[in-house]
Amino acid sequence: MSDLAAFLFPVALVALVVIAIARALSPPRAKRICKEFGLDPKTHKLLGDDLGQKRGRIFLRADGVVGVPDAVFRDTAHDSLVIGEAKSRRFRGHIKDYERFQLILYMGASRRKFRNASVAGVFRFGCGSTIAMPFDEAVYRELIALIPRYKAALSARPK
Repeated sequence: MSDLAAFLFPVALVALVVIAIARALSPPRAKRICKEFGLDPKTHKLLGDDLGQKRGRIFLRADGVVGVPDAVFRDTAHDSLVIGEAKSRRFRGHIKDYERFQLILYMGASRRKFRNASVAGVFRFGCGSTIAMPFDEAVYRELIALIPRYKAALSARPK
């Protein structure tokens, strides 16, 4: 065994042990994500997320809406869905209109995907604040009604 290999083997072994201990002491990913969104991991099951890993995302396509929410949970206590949207900005006392509309569109599309399940939303901000938001069917329908006007405006633009 060369001197380099004799040196690297114990270093690699120590690194693996440290990683194993860190993983054993940290909460499971799903539990951590539930807590980050202010949800109880005992009553909420993470169905999928788009928070860094490429697997486990829930792709939504309904009523002309296409997207991947940051997190989708099942509230097992109430048999409903919770759609989570993570924002990197600090919460400054209000939710911006486009953020509210994005979450409403995700909630409406998730109702179609999960067969009209009861749904609510929650924002998680970079500062750790979480803000719950109920689903508003009327606003969802109004946003969906804008899609043809949006497409017409796009096609009328000079290229």
